[in-house]
Amino acid sequence: MHSALYTFFQDQGNIVAGLLALLAGIVAYIGAWQAAKMQVRAVNEQTEILRRQNSELRTENLRRLARESLIAIRVFSGVLNKIDTDVRQLMLECDKSRTSFLGGPGQIPVSPASITKPPLSEVLDYIRLCGQEFLDNYILLDAKVDTFRHGTALLDVNTAENTLQDFKNILEFLRNELRADAARCNAKLSETT
Repeated sequence: MHSALYTFFQDQGNIVAGLLALLAGIVAYIGAWQAAKMQVRAVNEQTEILRRQNSELRTENLRRLARESLIAIRVFSGVLNKIDTDVRQLMLECDKSRTSFLGGPGQIPVSPASITKPPLSEVLDYIRLCGQEFLDNYILLDAKVDTFRHGTALLDVNTAENTLQDFKNILEFLRNELRADAARCNAKLSETT
């Protein structure tokens, strides 16, 4: 019986070797397929982790920018309040000058100290955090104030009142822009918490 079995395997050796090779190939294929599935799963998990980290970083950057913008808004609110106080003071001087001259409006003295404001170089870091409309109008106000401060020493009351009213209009527009920016920043902070 052993010899018949030995003869059978000797005659059919190629078929048995082929079947064993096929079996080994199937086992290798299943192993490689399982390894590939595990790698894909690991890459997908890493991708999801990176996606979450990017989202958190984006949210944190938006929050940081909103906080910095709120600081800039507070700085500019103070600057605008100081300019507004000086403009109101000059308007009071215009009223006094108008009432002191019976024959008509007089003149008011204008000096560089009439309206105080920081130089643009001091507020440049903050101004970049505000919107384009605010930037354009603040630079316009800055230029007009400089022209007003460094103009003539005495200014006609009517001219002064018109100029001061322009300042008040620009200040009001800038305050509205700051309010809108503050609301937008607060909304951004509340939605990203």
